[in-house]
Amino acid sequence: MNSMNDKKEYKILIVDDYDLDRMIFIRFLAGDKEMKYQFLEAESAKDAVQILDSTPIDCLITDYNLLGETGLTLMDKLRNESRKTVPVMVSGTSDEKVLKLISNREFLFFQKDHLDRQDFLTKIKTRLLAS
Repeated sequence: MNSMNDKKEYKILIVDDYDLDRMIFIRFLAGDKEMKYQFLEAESAKDAVQILDSTPIDCLITDYNLLGETGLTLMDKLRNESRKTVPVMVSGTSDEKVLKLISNREFLFFQKDHLDRQDFLTKIKTRLLAS
């Protein structure tokens, strides 16, 4: 029988300038009994890039609106470096142009206003296990 200590630990980088949102994402994933996670946090794209440049990450969860930049900057960095990181974008915006831009990309997307814990957890787990 496998113990929790035998399971792979997935490193999750959560980037959001709002600490309450970061706490919510951590709580959603930390409640998972089947997988083990290590959480890293950044408040800005600049801080996130420093972490990405120094630490292998299994999953990046980023807000669209960050101080001075958008989460798309981080997504482009992952794609340009051909990383095997699962990309996840969250947004509280209701701007139709932004939503169309985001929805045409190759990452998981969640709207903060309609965030469902089980859906969030299931879709991220599925992508992590497939990567």
